[in-house]
Amino acid sequence: MKKVESNQLKKGMQVRVNKHWLKTPFLTSKVKIKSEQDKYKLKQFEGALYVSEEKSITELGKGLSILKVAVEDCKQSQVLDNKSITKAVANIVLFVLNDASQLGVIYEKISEDSQTFRESVRLLVLIALFSKEIRLRKDKLIPFAKSAFLKDIGMSLINFDYKHEKQLSAKGLKSIHEHVELGCKALISQGVEQNVIKIIKCHHENCDGSGYPYGLIKSEIPLEARIIRIIDTYVALTSKRHYREEFSRVNAIETIYHWPC
Repeated sequence: MKKVESNQLKKGMQVRVNKHWLKTPFLTSKVKIKSEQDKYKLKQFEGALYVSEEKSITELGKGLSILKVAVEDCKQSQVLDNKSITKAVANIVLFVLNDASQLGVIYEKISEDSQTFRESVRLLVLIALFSKEIRLRKDKLIPFAKSAFLKDIGMSLINFDYKHEKQLSAKGLKSIHEHVELGCKALISQGVEQNVIKIIKCHHENCDGSGYPYGLIKSEIPLEARIIRIIDTYVALTSKRHYREEFSRVNAIETIYHWPC
């Protein structure tokens, strides 16, 4: 974020007021200037006004484009640019950690993309925010976030159209379960790091052994995979499906609380 003076304010600009929103006349700390009146209201917070730097927005856009292409390329040719993906994930994580109030920028940029891609990016964002809360070291954060984004890359490689099924048959369920190993195989062939593969292999395991593909229990499952399992479930429940409406945040958390994650 870059500090901005009140005389630099312009209509259409997104401004962050570095004050608690209850101490401002606005509903949130982030304000889009729509009128001269908005500019006048913001002037009283001189010294506490910030705008997003164009460079970070540009890097964010590049990162999202790279990840989108990565998903499409894997589906079409199973080719991934591992180095570019790592850099793209790092750019998005950095954007999120620098200013969580700018998450709307990310969601706006992916609003026209596929549901699968939107949910993958949303998971990546939530993993970054969670990692900040638990003060995860930077050298562990990027592989963790990268694992979260790539975890379901194998879904594009299974020979089964699951997106319109209300209830999966045993055969369909078996095909879905194969996405973990298919994805890991594709990622390994493209040089993706072993610490990332290790997490992805276990992201559908449950602590009681009811998960797949290995039926692991408790400490056999990497902590990162267990965290992804929980947050990914939250993302899935709070997203609309063709066979159900999205859960409210409270209902989603309550449901997850009783799951064997």
